[in-house]
Amino acid sequence: MALCRHGLCTPLPQIVRDRLPPGHPARVLEEGWRHESNHQQHLTARTGILVRALNAVGIEPMLLKGMALVMGGVLPQPGQRWMVDIDILVPPDQVSAAVATLASLGYRARSRHAAPHHVAAMAMAGSAGEVEVHFDMVPPALQGALPTDAVWERAIRVEEDGLRYALPAPGDAVLHIALHGQHGNHVEPLARIALRHLADLAQMRVRHDPHLDWPALRHRARLAGRSFAFDNHLYQCCRIFRQPWPFPAPVPVAVRLHWRLCLMAATHPRSIGRVLLLRLELASLFGPLAQGRDPLARMLARMALTARLLCKYKWKIVPRLMGKHR
Repeated sequence: MALCRHGLCTPLPQIVRDRLPPGHPARVLEEGWRHESNHQQHLTARTGILVRALNAVGIEPMLLKGMALVMGGVLPQPGQRWMVDIDILVPPDQVSAAVATLASLGYRARSRHAAPHHVAAMAMAGSAGEVEVHFDMVPPALQGALPTDAVWERAIRVEEDGLRYALPAPGDAVLHIALHGQHGNHVEPLARIALRHLADLAQMRVRHDPHLDWPALRHRARLAGRSFAFDNHLYQCCRIFRQPWPFPAPVPVAVRLHWRLCLMAATHPRSIGRVLLLRLELASLFGPLAQGRDPLARMLARMALTARLLCKYKWKIVPRLMGKHR
């Protein structure tokens, strides 16, 4: 994209394309650009149809994540972002009506699985892209930073092309990007680098940085117990996209060390990456045993679980936890 904007790149001539081997970087980049451009245009058109149908029954949804960046003008060029689905937020008392409206358009629940903050994803046969209807912007664990009522109060109302919808306020969108980027898919405990969410934050900073109250955003992240995750995401964005650190105080040492761990895990996925996965697996096994128990009962429960695991896997326990055996 940057090369094309500066007149240094043109589409591959077919005679050149035919002579490049499969997987050549030039082909991968151009084919990916074409695919994402077509996919984003399809999702944008589907979003217009959805919003119009919801407006017809008195619902003005809020667009979230990638579609909010596209419709809000933060990502004006098609294909600039890898997009998977359409995320919309509706008031909790309008969720049933929104789901019924999507069903009238041919959308059906893809599975019975739902999240604590949205209903099961819905999809239309023969149409790419799912739709997730949210009643909260974030899971309950992050509500301290992004409470639903306050998100709606700060939202930006839009009326354009006969559509009525809302967009998150810039500060809410930035906080959502950072916390979702670190909270989703165990990014932080596995020391992964969420490039798509980092790119979203970089684009939001380009558009809104002079108007963002960074200390207030960090304070809100702290209310949800996620200030470390917020700083992590912001620092990684600064390193990868060469943006300035927005606070007068230096970057916390723990955040710098976590960045180094991310680089090491990316470089050595079969050693450091597996150790981090082992740590996460153990935390998921033993963590719930501490809920509602006194210290002695907690210790006995963990000892009992350890004994069961050792009896079940014996000498294969370490390879099993390291992901070397099914």
